[in-house]
Amino acid sequence: MMHDIHHIAIVGSGNVANYMGHLLKDNGFIIDKIISRNQLSGKTLADELNSSFSVELVLTADIDLVLLCVNDDEIALVSQSIPKGDFVVCHCAGSIPMQVLDQHVLHGVLYPLQSIHRDMELTSVEVPFLIEANIGELLEHLQQVLNLCHKESYVVDSQQRLYYHLAAVFANNLPMP
Repeated sequence: MMHDIHHIAIVGSGNVANYMGHLLKDNGFIIDKIISRNQLSGKTLADELNSSFSVELVLTADIDLVLLCVNDDEIALVSQSIPKGDFVVCHCAGSIPMQVLDQHVLHGVLYPLQSIHRDMELTSVEVPFLIEANIGELLEHLQQVLNLCHKESYVVDSQQRLYYHLAAVFANNLPMP
């Protein structure tokens, strides 16, 4: 039986990391650590979230969730670098299958179905999440996290998420008449 998610480490410091960090912190979650190769944006985000900062992927025992907010092509490599632990590992990508995280006992996906830019005011934008988890109990915990953040979530598998992602990319990039 897994425990509730309270303490979070975010790997990355770009647009999605900023959005997820602020969303989670603003809704009562503790962002313990920001881990990023980019020291400037990583330290800035850590300061904003009252978190510690590191360029090294070192996790403490109190972490419940490691959220991978890195480029899609880095997810598998970063995932392999995460030490074994009693925590959940999730990525936030639309086009990457959940199975890239299979080496972790508890793993899933928290994908915001929205183009996210640092300068966007996302508090007024309704951002739905597509979620997936390797076990049912974790799926319930991820739904609970998003419910506490007042976000709608839809359970989809990796193939369905890819289709939604592609449709959103096309819709977002079509020129308006």
